[in-house]
Amino acid sequence: EMYNWMTGQFKGIRKILDNNELRLPANLNIIGVISMDNNAIRRGSIDFDFGRCLVETINGDSSADGGLGTQDTVKEPRVMGGQSLIHNVSVKLPEEPRNLIYFGAPGTGKSRKLNERAKKNFALENVRRVTFYPDYMYSQFVGGYKPFVMCDEKDKPTGEITYTFVPGPFLRTYVQAVQNPSTPYLLIIEEINRANPAAVFGDFFQLLDRDGKGRSVYDLSVPVEMQLYLKWHIPEFHANNQMGLTDEDHVKYDHEERRLFDETTRISIPPNMYIWATMNSADQGVFPMDTAFKRRWDFEYIDINAGAEEVLEDGRKITEIEVPIGLKGTTVYIIWNRLREKINDLLKDLKVNEDKLLGPFFISPNDLNDSFGDVFKDKVLLYLHEDIRKLKRGQLFKDDSATYFELREQFESEGVEIFKDIRLADVAASRQSKDDSEEAVEEPEA
Repeated sequence: EMYNWMTGQFKGIRKILDNNELRLPANLNIIGVISMDNNAIRRGSIDFDFGRCLVETINGDSSADGGLGTQDTVKEPRVMGGQSLIHNVSVKLPEEPRNLIYFGAPGTGKSRKLNERAKKNFALENVRRVTFYPDYMYSQFVGGYKPFVMCDEKDKPTGEITYTFVPGPFLRTYVQAVQNPSTPYLLIIEEINRANPAAVFGDFFQLLDRDGKGRSVYDLSVPVEMQLYLKWHIPEFHANNQMGLTDEDHVKYDHEERRLFDETTRISIPPNMYIWATMNSADQGVFPMDTAFKRRWDFEYIDINAGAEEVLEDGRKITEIEVPIGLKGTTVYIIWNRLREKINDLLKDLKVNEDKLLGPFFISPNDLNDSFGDVFKDKVLLYLHEDIRKLKRGQLFKDDSATYFELREQFESEGVEIFKDIRLADVAASRQSKDDSEEAVEEPEA
């Protein structure tokens, strides 16, 4: 009856339906048809007269044509950040900073602490992680057009290549947060200043200004290249996932569709979208952050000794872990954390900045085992040789002219005593090998 009525009211409708092979199956609820086609109308993929017919059927005067509401429903103004009438937006979101950066010296456990904090506040499936690097760009972070291999109905590549808009981690998180306003989502950016953050965020950095409720103070017009993507994915995703609703109040459902459509016209970060990052200003090749970008973030400093007393997954603490090193053909055990502190004392005497000191996780806890000697040479010695010695602040090693290769050889025979003013007795563990025992910790003869 509906088909006959439409084809009788509007010229060309029968032709459109026949050409597109559009049929109304017997098991499709009429509300579902109207809801889905409302989205299609907004995307501009359905003839205007046909779309207008469906909108009037839903929202017309119920006494005249069986509609469910009034025509005012489709004319009410759209407001960014409108309340969802379907989702329980009264659910309390995590009382955490929306924009947060952990910063500190290398090896202080910034990523580890951020990850632990994320586990307490967000479901694993709602956390997305990305790492910046020097060539990372806006099109990768937000989104852009890229080559795309077409697939057939069985998802097998056809070999045909086209261009399509590919969303980046920022836009993917934004879409999820908008669709589910009562669920918190987190985007983690590792090494945020290893790329140029102002260039990667582009004009979207303006969205980082948040009001008291966590929503962006200023919204932005959606760039042309991503408008179609948002108009397809935000309302369409919601419609597909709400088909099982039993709520008889269909006005709420229509309101929700229009709320989602509003989010496709102007972008504003919703309160349930959190962006956390780590930053290490000591590394070479990092990009500086300008003041305008920095002021939009909350910064938390990770102390140089933070985490040393924390209990690891295996029940140990960094301060308690004993590791073996070679010394004059024998093996002795030292406490890594004591050695780290002694090296930091030496660096501070040389007036080296705190952000270049060694954190307790400079060497991963997973490497504090029998392979420690090799790891120490490959990580710590290389860092001190490449990053610290070039500062020319003073003598760090006893042999100040030694090359990196020579330092490695000296460590094999002399152990920690290749450093100026560091003795084995200062860092030795209570446990020693049967071969050396007490002789290994004796002070060398003058």
